[in-house]
Amino acid sequence: RAHYFDEVLEVIAEQARSALSAASMSICRWEPDRAALRVLVNVGDLAPHEYRWPQDDYYEVATFSNINTLLRHGVSYAFALDDDDCPPESREALTTLGKEAELAVPVMVGDAMWGVIWATGTGGRRFDSGDMQLLQAIAAHTAVAIGRSELLTTVWRYAFEDPLTGIANRRAIDQRLSEIDWGIGYPVALLCDLDGFKRINDRNGHPAGDQLLCDVARELDRLTAAIDGAFAGRLGGDEFCVLLPDATLASAQVFAIDATKAIR
Repeated sequence: RAHYFDEVLEVIAEQARSALSAASMSICRWEPDRAALRVLVNVGDLAPHEYRWPQDDYYEVATFSNINTLLRHGVSYAFALDDDDCPPESREALTTLGKEAELAVPVMVGDAMWGVIWATGTGGRRFDSGDMQLLQAIAAHTAVAIGRSELLTTVWRYAFEDPLTGIANRRAIDQRLSEIDWGIGYPVALLCDLDGFKRINDRNGHPAGDQLLCDVARELDRLTAAIDGAFAGRLGGDEFCVLLPDATLASAQVFAIDATKAIR
């Protein structure tokens, strides 16, 4: 499944939060190219500006000495607002989030630093060495689960994603069609191809044709993302399919016109 990896992370975060009686739990991925931690999932008691599934939430590690040490040397840490040695950056982060304490442990997949599991506490909750050992054990099991889920996600992509454009392939379209309850709603399938595609390939070469296919796929994917349950896929060659789960003929025609304008 496309979201298998996300589901695994969500379950791990929820169970870890419960095990530690934490206020919140976050799982972050280390992205060395950006020198930043990307927040993948937050669960529990979240601040107003936090989201369960953040889109582009990054922490630049240069501003956090304790996170730098964790990523470089695999050293876990725990701090609270009432600790004399609480780093200023931790104090600021906790205050901004409305939390009192934090606990962070590294996640190592193989010999590589994968990311961080970060817990927070409120209501007098403080994290001790026993809590740290427990979260470290959870992180070790998390690493195994991450390795397996990333493999399954890769296999899923090979099976259901078009390798050129990254959108759904014919197999994924067939599966989506088989899942539709034809007794509920009015699903509509729109089929399209690209006029003059062979001429473009012959004149400008296959790289230009491939780029055109990717551009069309990106536009169809963007347009369907705005419609709940809509789905775009590539049937093969220059043929594409859009599934609208519940549409009238008029609304389907509007979509087709908008898509044609966007692609042109």
